[in-house]
Amino acid sequence: MDAALEEAHPDAGDEKFINRPDAVALFERVFKSSPTEYGVIVGRPGTGKSTLAEKVARKMHGVIYVAAADSSKDVTLEDDLDSALRAALNWRESVTPWVYVFLTNYFPDSSPENTGLCRRLKDFELAAARYKSKHGSCPVLVIDNIDAIARDLELLRMLQGRAKLAADKLLYKVVFVTPDGMAPAAMKSESR
Repeated sequence: MDAALEEAHPDAGDEKFINRPDAVALFERVFKSSPTEYGVIVGRPGTGKSTLAEKVARKMHGVIYVAAADSSKDVTLEDDLDSALRAALNWRESVTPWVYVFLTNYFPDSSPENTGLCRRLKDFELAAARYKSKHGSCPVLVIDNIDAIARDLELLRMLQGRAKLAADKLLYKVVFVTPDGMAPAAMKSESR
């Protein structure tokens, strides 16, 4: 998991990508800015926010990019984001799946802090502390497609609360990426 924070990730090689040096520099500044608050990148749909955020994140050390997909009925947004974060961090379950299923079925803990995503964020906090100790700077977690997450206001509140807590503790910086829509309004109402 720590290795994912340590290395830059190669480009996916998108031939349709139009390089915009000013926009790249802006995203780099947002990602490198002080971790004392979380960031929100907002813009009209189709303007290249997601593509640019992912490309810039892949080129920078200590920046992890995850995107929530518009989940199917079989997968919750939270589970989808958990899977994306696991993949981005090269995270492997420490117990085999059947053991995990057994434990959760026979010893359920329905507290919100015991969900897969919350556990993964706790793991990220530990990796962030090690990264900060080694490099003297805080890593960055870029979470894209916040407009999809905003359909689950409880999940959005949890992510926003974690981002604020991480900023307050100077653990890591969170940057949310979203089109203008319901997510920025919901986030603004929660930040008061």
